[in-house]
Amino acid sequence: MHLQFTLCVYLCSMIKIIVCFSILNYHPKNWQVIYDQKSRLNGGEWRSRLFYNIYNYFKLMIRKETKYKISNAVFLALKSALPEFMEEDFFSGQKIHNIYFDNDIDELIYRSIAKPNFKEKMRLRTYELNGQLSASSYIEIKKKYNGVVYKRRKKLSTETANKYIKDKKFNLVKGQIMQEIEFFIKKHKCYPKLYLSYDRFSYYAKEDNIMRITFDANIINRSDNLGFFTSDSDSNSLIGDMLIMEVKTEKAYPFWLLRLLSQHKIYPTSFSKYGEIFTKNFQSFKEVATNV
Repeated sequence: MHLQFTLCVYLCSMIKIIVCFSILNYHPKNWQVIYDQKSRLNGGEWRSRLFYNIYNYFKLMIRKETKYKISNAVFLALKSALPEFMEEDFFSGQKIHNIYFDNDIDELIYRSIAKPNFKEKMRLRTYELNGQLSASSYIEIKKKYNGVVYKRRKKLSTETANKYIKDKKFNLVKGQIMQEIEFFIKKHKCYPKLYLSYDRFSYYAKEDNIMRITFDANIINRSDNLGFFTSDSDSNSLIGDMLIMEVKTEKAYPFWLLRLLSQHKIYPTSFSKYGEIFTKNFQSFKEVATNV
């Protein structure tokens, strides 16, 4: 009996080690994050944070996201103040390309702008840095319930993403996330409907890398010629020189952030990029219909 117990403990320890190194090998950025944590935390706290990161890797992405609409002047003021508390992300300044899904009756966006307790959306996403599109893309299902966001994503090549946009058919290895995606598409009868991109500046907190702040600028969109490519010459600007600031965290705001928000009179707003586009297009349609 004692031998069986010892073997069980040994096997559990080995599984933990294998899981740790698998994640770290496939995600090199984690090495730096964990090394930084080890340098400022004692042994017990560091081990707890390490396994917390691993646990979160296997879970859904769960966090609270709060949006703020700010001017370029406020953005520049925050940009000069944030380095005391936050680090700029390696990918800050990249352009994010999105393709949003909906159906013929715009069911998903109608539900979203009605602000229910529960809403969901699906999108394809890829990134562009220094004029070069990433070779990888993601298909994501994002659900929001009572202000908390739950996100599932599946990695695929940008070539596969563009092929899907054209052919409306995925040829990926089946798995739990792909089954959820296929169910979502069948349930809502949705397909690629809108292209939307923006330049994103992103920061993570020095003391708690879980909290992130992003700033989205130069938001543009188009409803035809959908696909991932670098030219945006035929796209429409959404909110001019305004930016969308978003605080993403699982915890309460730190005092320094509350002070900055108060100092610059920054208040939360309900803002959906896709929702804003849909509302503007609907208002334009009403004006045309009224004048006919």
